[in-house]
Amino acid sequence: MKLFIIILLTLISIKSVGQVKIQFGVEGMKENSIIMLNALCNCYGKDSVIYMLDSLSYFGVFTCEVNSKGYVVDIPMYRSKKSSFCKDDLIRIKNFLQDRKIKFSVVYINDLGETENTLKKRIRKELKRHFRQNRTIFITVGFPGNLSAPWERFLIH
Repeated sequence: MKLFIIILLTLISIKSVGQVKIQFGVEGMKENSIIMLNALCNCYGKDSVIYMLDSLSYFGVFTCEVNSKGYVVDIPMYRSKKSSFCKDDLIRIKNFLQDRKIKFSVVYINDLGETENTLKKRIRKELKRHFRQNRTIFITVGFPGNLSAPWERFLIH
């Protein structure tokens, strides 16, 4: 019986490798943006984030390096036309996301007209192949991304 349990646990752990969440379109982008918005609120406070959003100067994109589970490994870059987060800020945000084991999704656009099921299977296969050769993948997370005003309704209290 013990051997059966060990084999079962091994199979479950092998199957869970490469289980990053896959999403499509605007909803996936919105979910990632809400995660980043929550992280920023926790790191800088809600009032500071509302100021960032209202001033329109912080509209940009975070480049996030995530592992096969969707956990942040690094945030090497933030791009915006008018402002920036310094390296210490990016480390602070990364540490918040890592400490709380918050996962991001990998978001795709279905521009080939495939069924979501077919596309998800193909992407899952390609991601498994990628993660066998590489430890991480880079994704972009918009800030505020696809969140529409008023921003306050998306801020997590």
